[in-house]
Amino acid sequence: MRAAALCASGLAWAAAVQAANTGTFLEPKGPLTFPVAKSSNKATQVDVDKQVEAFVDKRYEANLAELGSYASTADSQAAAAAEEAKLAEQHVQQLDLQNQVLLANAEDYNKQAAARVAEAEASNEQLDKTFAAAEEFAKGANAIAQQNAVKAVEDMFANKYKELEGWRQEVLTDHWENARRAGMEASEPYEYAEAVATERSHAYKAASEQLTAVAKGLSDQANKASLTAGMKRMNGDVDAADVLAKVAKGMRSHGQEVNVYAKDLQAESAALSEEAPKFLERGLAAARRARYDANPGYLPPLPMNPNFDFAPPR
Repeated sequence: MRAAALCASGLAWAAAVQAANTGTFLEPKGPLTFPVAKSSNKATQVDVDKQVEAFVDKRYEANLAELGSYASTADSQAAAAAEEAKLAEQHVQQLDLQNQVLLANAEDYNKQAAARVAEAEASNEQLDKTFAAAEEFAKGANAIAQQNAVKAVEDMFANKYKELEGWRQEVLTDHWENARRAGMEASEPYEYAEAVATERSHAYKAASEQLTAVAKGLSDQANKASLTAGMKRMNGDVDAADVLAKVAKGMRSHGQEVNVYAKDLQAESAALSEEAPKFLERGLAAARRARYDANPGYLPPLPMNPNFDFAPPR
């Protein structure tokens, strides 16, 4: 009887789980009962359906809680995506405004350039008319009148040249050539510093090698003097040995000082040799800055020399 009860309970539990997973519940039936042995040998009725319903309710509540968690996560992701879309839209609007400002500036510059060109053309036409009128006037005038007319035309040309000086400086200025000259002038001090550093480095190195040779010579002479002093002392000439020992000591001390100075020169030469290329790098950087300041728009060189095409009046 205990085995039968366990079997019935297992089947009911499996049916409840399947119903909870599939969302399909069996039609309610009468309560399932089975006898359970007790010490009094009487059968006790157990309501299995109530136990299964309690289990199914818990399973259903767990599924609802899980679905609620998934819905909350989806809402959070949707809100984050909407915020990103809003930021992207704002960025696009900013770029659009910047493009509109740049386009407006370009249009203004084109209008100004067109106006200046029109002014220049009008001035040229006026000059042509005035020159033609002066020629007609000079044909029927005497020599003085011709000279006065020529002088007046020259003055007019000079005045017109001065009036067009602003346009000439703006349109006919070779920004590329100015930038090239500015770069050369900016890098010239650094190139000079690099040359001086290299020259001093070589000089210090040569002096160090010479002083090292002198120090070695003094050390060799001191060793010879010490050897001679020892031989004289062995022969009983103590006074001469003492004199030679002092001389050797002085030569050795002086040689050590010279050697120290030679090492200092060698270190200074190495430092200058290491610093010299840095001057070139700084010069190149200064030249780049100067060229950019003189020609920030990276304009190309002019196709013609403005001094030849527009000669100034004498």
